[in-house]
Amino acid sequence: MANYGNFLQYASQKIGVDVGFGKMFLIYSSQVTKSASDLTATAINAEIAAGTIIGVIKGWNTIAGAPIAEVSVERAATAEKKLIRPEILADTLTFESGVSNNSVLGDLVKAGTLNGILLDDQGNAFGEYSQTAGKISSMLLNFSEKKTSGFQTDYAAEKTVAITVRYLVKNLDVLYAGTATELITPKDLLVGQLVSDTLGTSGKIVLNLRYKSTNDPFIGTVAALNVTIKGLASGVTIGTITSDTYGNFTINFSGTLAAGNLLISISGSTFYMNETQFAIA
Repeated sequence: MANYGNFLQYASQKIGVDVGFGKMFLIYSSQVTKSASDLTATAINAEIAAGTIIGVIKGWNTIAGAPIAEVSVERAATAEKKLIRPEILADTLTFESGVSNNSVLGDLVKAGTLNGILLDDQGNAFGEYSQTAGKISSMLLNFSEKKTSGFQTDYAAEKTVAITVRYLVKNLDVLYAGTATELITPKDLLVGQLVSDTLGTSGKIVLNLRYKSTNDPFIGTVAALNVTIKGLASGVTIGTITSDTYGNFTINFSGTLAAGNLLISISGSTFYMNETQFAIA
């Protein structure tokens, strides 16, 4: 038995609310349960800054119901049927093609299934049914089938990138939170490049940080508490961090900095860099 999106159309039929169109996904690292007060723009921005919300997906040009997998399977020999999942719906989200969109959507495909809440333009939040009155839980979202159209030198065709999201929801629920999605500000994605390193007791490394979407230098402030480094030798800690107008950030260390591979991630209130490996020579 095949089924088709659109998710919000299905939600309207199942729950009986007058829903609008999808505006934004909030992505969490694990399942969460939220009340209306947790889903105001102010509360969401605070969770984005704190890193509780690990991603925000918005800005798609079109959304269309996508054909999806069967919700049950049957063995031909025995006629035995097995229920795969109570409800499976899917939508295809299409964005303008660009370095940032391609990178973010590629990361979603790698991640596979994530916990998320969908916000629409009417202030509704959609997720799993929660047994606590006045709350909803995040639902599982599976991202796959990233596709692009239009070559870089093809100026006649629109250049787009699309991804399919499957809503793996058992008991769909909606919570009216009055969320003003236009006031929600996602973090800027940064990319880092190793400029130089100095080993020893006065060890330091220099990273050049740039905005992923524009390649412009990042000239904000990065403090030691924003930086997480895996692979440091015992007794080595992050010291002061200084920067210049070209986006070069010098991270100083206390203790003896030795050669090896370091995994560095950065998370500030308005910016972040995914965990990246740097080889310290």
